[in-house]
Amino acid sequence: MDRRTPTITTINENLERALSKGIGENYNPVIGAWVTDAVHNSLEGSLGVRAEEIVPQATLIKDLRAESIDGLDIWYRLEKDLDIKFPRPNNMLITEQDEYQTVLGLTKIIYAIKTS
Repeated sequence: MDRRTPTITTINENLERALSKGIGENYNPVIGAWVTDAVHNSLEGSLGVRAEEIVPQATLIKDLRAESIDGLDIWYRLEKDLDIKFPRPNNMLITEQDEYQTVLGLTKIIYAIKTS
C-alpha cells in the first residue's frame, strides 16, 4: 500500500473525529465508531466507491456519484447493520437538498437515530 493512501482505519477515525466534534460533549465513542463503520461499509458496498473517497465532506451525489435510487440500498444496509428502523418519508431517494447530502451529514443523522 502506498504510504500516502489512507487506511480504512484512518478514514473511519477522521469521520469519527468530525462526528465527535459535531455532536459535542454528549458524544458516545462506542456508538460513534459503530455508526461510522456502518456508514463507511454501506457507502462502499452500495456505491462501489474506494475507501479513500469516503471522507466527511464528500457529497453523496457529486463526489461519490450516488444516484437518487441508491438511497434505498444505503438505508437498507444501515438498518440491517445497525438494527434500527428509519422513519419512512414519502420516499427514500437521495436528493441534493437533503440534509444528509454529505458523508458527515448522513453519519450525524444515523448517530442521532441510534442514540435516540
